[in-house]
Amino acid sequence: MKMDVSESIRIAQLMCSRLCHDIISPVGAVNAAVELLEDEGSSGAIDPQVLGLLDRSASETSNRLAFFRAAFGIGGGPSDEVPCAMLEKLSQDAFGRGKIALQWQADGTEVLSNAAGQLLLMLVLTSTEALPRGGNVTVRIQQMDDGLGIACVAEGPGASLKETIASVLVGSGGLEQLSARDITAYYAHLLAQSVGATFETSSDEGAIMLAVLLPV
Repeated sequence: MKMDVSESIRIAQLMCSRLCHDIISPVGAVNAAVELLEDEGSSGAIDPQVLGLLDRSASETSNRLAFFRAAFGIGGGPSDEVPCAMLEKLSQDAFGRGKIALQWQADGTEVLSNAAGQLLLMLVLTSTEALPRGGNVTVRIQQMDDGLGIACVAEGPGASLKETIASVLVGSGGLEQLSARDITAYYAHLLAQSVGATFETSSDEGAIMLAVLLPV
């Protein structure tokens, strides 16, 4: 796929907007906690709850940044390997707390190529966002005869996948219909296309499935 300059700029703008949006909330909470510490410090007493808020918010910011760096940054060439244990930890730290539970089924696979690892993280991100009221996300990695299969099954009340995201993942949607919220799916499609991988999506009441097949 050949892009013109305006499309490349649009993708960069949407990606920046999306990633900044996702870290503004925890960073804002850190700032709020620091302000409370400053107010309480002048009285000589610091509320442990404020310290807890600062710790949680700082951890959430760090975990999200680590996840985004691995999912969208350059951590090596497409054929370089990344441990599945590291991918699981990144996913658990960023999303496997609170109202979403992450389960991991790696089928004995210990490492993935860098491209496969990034696609897995993008499936995790998209799956968690399909659970507005929380639920369970099961990550499955399986070596198949025709390639490597990676799937995420998200189950929970109100689980749904936006039509724009589903269409973009499988290559039937265009950039012009996307918002900053949807641009990560477009990026995932471009990465999959670059390594010859294909996406599949399906949905049922209370559950969605996202899968990608990377050829041998």
